[in-house]
Amino acid sequence: MDSIEKELSKERKVIYENRKILRSKPLVFAQRYIWFLLATLVIALTVVFGVYDIKKILLVNNSTEYIKQRDIEDLTEEYFGKNFFCVNPERVEESIKTNSYIKNADVEKIFPNRLDVQIEEYKPFILFEMEDKSCKVFSEEGKFLEVKEEVDCETFAEKEMVIYFIGKETQVVQEDNEEHFYMADDILNISKVLKEFDIVIEDVVMSDDILNISTDSMILVMDINQEQEIQLARLYIVLEELEKIDKQAESIDVRFERPVIQIDN
Repeated sequence: MDSIEKELSKERKVIYENRKILRSKPLVFAQRYIWFLLATLVIALTVVFGVYDIKKILLVNNSTEYIKQRDIEDLTEEYFGKNFFCVNPERVEESIKTNSYIKNADVEKIFPNRLDVQIEEYKPFILFEMEDKSCKVFSEEGKFLEVKEEVDCETFAEKEMVIYFIGKETQVVQEDNEEHFYMADDILNISKVLKEFDIVIEDVVMSDDILNISTDSMILVMDINQEQEIQLARLYIVLEELEKIDKQAESIDVRFERPVIQIDN
């Protein structure tokens, strides 16, 4: 009996020691947090091997005319190689909009290492020939886009199919530290009316507040000191009547209540 009890006592002691080992803090911690530890290890390895580093910044628009993939890459160069989780899309958008041709930008983070970019462009509308013969390009909104030097402004405007404008440089003003062509809205409104009759403005010469507008088919004369809506209403009525009788005008002067019209014979 004594020998049996001694054997049992030894076995109990072994079991107790084993349980003591199992209850040791490192092992208990490891058993309890094994999935957390594994997840941390995986994340650490992905960081070390650059899995989440930005590798591609992609322009997803298919219809951009002036901004291309290479331009987007140049504007966002500082974000290549940055950690995906540390990139703020709004900051990227701000960087992209430093290009004068970009009106709006939207950046979407695509897991694990890509940025998709959609943009809205300003479209060149008017080319203003300055006194030094340089050519300033403005959008429909009158926003300054770029300056072209050492080119013939009229030829360049014809090539790019924008309106060639000659006038005083005082028509370009500073707004929010940017140049703005304040006549752009007026010329855009005139252009819209003419387009309804398939007439396209080619160039505009402004002298003593008088606009001499050359189109692909006629000359239009307007006064910037008179109410534009009234002059455009006169223009619309004249063009509509000419269309009804299948006649083409060589020139229309809408400065007067009864517009002066020269008919093309």
